Amino acid sequence: VVKGLRAKLAKKKEEASDTKWSLEGEVGKEQQNIKDLEANLSDTKEASEKARAELKEQVSEEKGVAHELRANLSARARSAKEAVADLEASLEKQEQEASETKSSLEGRLGKEEDRTKGLEDNLSEEGKAAAETEDKLEGELHDESKAAAAEQAKLQSRLAAEGKASNRSI
Repeated sequence: VVKGLRAKLAKKKEEASDTKWSLEGEVGKEQQNIKDLEANLSDTKEASEKARAELKEQVSEEKGVAHELRANLSARARSAKEAVADLEASLEKQEQEASETKSSLEGRLGKEEDRTKGLEDNLSEEGKAAAETEDKLEGELHDESKAAAAEQAKLQSRLAAEGKASNRSI
């Protein structure tokens, strides 16, 4: 019986030893897995921290760029507003000058129209005076023509009378 018990105990010891070695092998594997996981976790943590630092730096740079862009846009907006104000002032000045020029030209045009009317009136009066002078000269010419014709007739009659007298004396 003791021998049987001892055999059972030896068998149990052997099974326990096999189980122990088997469990120790699994524990070793699990410990290696834990070490590998810890190494992976450490690598992942380092990579994550590195990525976080890079992202932080990139965000900082982008914030700087955004700030510069805002400043540039603000400066451009101010510059554009000033340019628009300058253009509006220039346009207003040009409109005022154009209005003044228009008024001046209208005044000059009125004066020229008055002068032209005066010249036309003078020309009309001179035309009338010229027509009257022409009529008067034609009348005088006609009168002188009549007088010359009468004088010629007188002279011809005298010549004829002298010619007859001269013929009689011959």
